Amino acid sequence: MLVREIGEYRQGVRAYDRLAELVEQPEVEETKSPEDMPSGGEVPGEEIDPVLPAVDFEGLRETGPDIIAWLNLPGTPVNYPVTQTEDNDYYLNHLHDKSPGKVGCLFADYENSADFSDRNTIIYGHNMRDGSMFAELNHYKEQAYFDAYPRMYLVTPEGGFVCDVFAAFTADPEESGSDASPWRLGFQDDGAYTTWLGKMEERSVVESGVTVTSGDRVLTLSTCAPGGAKRFVVMGKLVEMGN
Repeated sequence: MLVREIGEYRQGVRAYDRLAELVEQPEVEETKSPEDMPSGGEVPGEEIDPVLPAVDFEGLRETGPDIIAWLNLPGTPVNYPVTQTEDNDYYLNHLHDKSPGKVGCLFADYENSADFSDRNTIIYGHNMRDGSMFAELNHYKEQAYFDAYPRMYLVTPEGGFVCDVFAAFTADPEESGSDASPWRLGFQDDGAYTTWLGKMEERSVVESGVTVTSGDRVLTLSTCAPGGAKRFVVMGKLVEMGN
């Protein structure tokens, strides 16, 4: 069983390494380590405009027809396609090309709009023991890690988004369906959405300084916390960059 598990890990690593060749990363300054970063993740000096990765979606969809986006957290292993299908089970144990695989694939909630136009879009991914997929997200429980990696990029065929992290915390799957659930998808009005945003910010174990209002959209990344019983959630404000 151990040999089979290792083989499946390697299968996933090879598959996503090949896929990453279709994504051209922008040339940026070397990522600073947490101890070198000032509070808030700001770099002294001039402001650097964000540059999105260039993604060949035509090439991606030749093997992964369900791919709707690419998620990248610069300087970390999080550099993967995002899929979406008719349920939230299939890509738990299938790779982007629909071949069986223990590492699965990142996937958006089947009830979300594929263009990330919802107020809260959820992306799920495994916390793999080899550090792949969404294992990296659990590091956001430390302020120093957030200070070093406060921003990620979400690229779609129509354009893309900068995602500024504003909350990170542990949640219980039993919260699903409640008004205070991070996996909440429906909001009656602006007031209900604003109240929910406030609750998410209050739960955060990191201080971000990011302001989120009823006019903003949120990306919620969800994975297993260590031990598997709880979930670790990272939430970011989506800022559309256009084409």
